[in-house]
This record gives sequence, C-alpha cells and structure tokens, in this order.
Amino acid sequence: MKFRSGATRGAGALAASTIAALTVVGCGGGGGGGEVQPVPVTATVSGSVVKGAVAGATVCAYAIVGGVQSSGLGCTSTDAQGRYSFQVRADGAPVIIESVTNSGEYVDELSGTAVTPNSRLRSAQTLEAGATVTVMITPLTELAIRRALGAPTGLGDPSINDAMTLVARAFDTGDLRRTQPADPTAAGFAAASR
Repeated sequence: MKFRSGATRGAGALAASTIAALTVVGCGGGGGGGEVQPVPVTATVSGSVVKGAVAGATVCAYAIVGGVQSSGLGCTSTDAQGRYSFQVRADGAPVIIESVTNSGEYVDELSGTAVTPNSRLRSAQTLEAGATVTVMITPLTELAIRRALGAPTGLGDPSINDAMTLVARAFDTGDLRRTQPADPTAAGFAAASR
C-alpha cells in the first residue's frame, strides 16, 4: 500500500510537470505569427529656444544621474524661428534640455541687433518611451533649473516640478515648459497684431 501511494504521488507530479512544460512550449508569444515589434526607447522632444527666437542654437539633452546633470543624450540645432525637434533616449527619468552657450543668434528687443547668447538656457522634462513632448527653453525655465539645483535632493522630478511651478506663479504664467513665449521684437508684435 505504501509503495502504491508513493507511486501515485510521483505519477501526479510527473503529469503536472509535463502539462506545465507543454503549456510553456505552446506559448510562442507571437500573437498570430507576426513579427515582434521593438519597444520604443526614445521620446520626441520639440520646442523653442526663446530669448527672442534663438536661430541656429545647439540644443542638447543630458541625463540626470544622482541629482546632477550627467552624460549627453544627443543634440540638434534650432531653425530660423528658434524651433527644434529630436529623438532622445527615454526611460521615465527627467532629462535636461539645454541651449548651449555661445550658439545661435537672436534679435535684441532693445537695440534690434543680432546677439549671440552668452549664457546657458536650460529646461527639464521627464521622458517616457514613445512620448512626444514640448519643452520650451527660456530665461524663466533657466531660473527654475537654478532653483531646482539648490534643492537638498538635487535635480529630480520633485525639485524640478516644484521650481517650475514656483517660477510660473511668480511671473503669473502658464506651464513654463509648454507655453510658447511672445516674440518681444517689433516684428513679433506686428505679426501678433495682424
């Protein structure tokens, strides 16, 4: 009797193992025989560099590691209206989007002459794979980044979002990263009044 119940348990275990193995083998994962689609690992980032529209500026994305700006993720240039768009590695973490110092030109609103920006302008945004996001780069977003850098935790979603909200409230504006600033030049005002 003892032998028989042990054999029954062994046969049951063998049957369960066989069924499990066949179930795994039967799961081809193809979902109908089609090709496996790659998972997006980038996001499309677009926006404008505005201190007046900064044409021909180099715009680069940087990872944030340990609360500080880190390695470069790619660069592009702005068009004549200061607009840019490029693909950036996206893993759900915030990145810095920066208009590089001494690149591009904008028309100074007071003198009407072309000026090369002599200071960096930055913004930041969390990027999810496959997303398309708008990120404006302006003196106000730079102010918010500098505020976030002073946070005890360094750069990260909470400090960046808190700083963007604080600066937006201080200047009574909408979302700093999404709102296209007005063109402060005479030509910009003339175009807006049409």
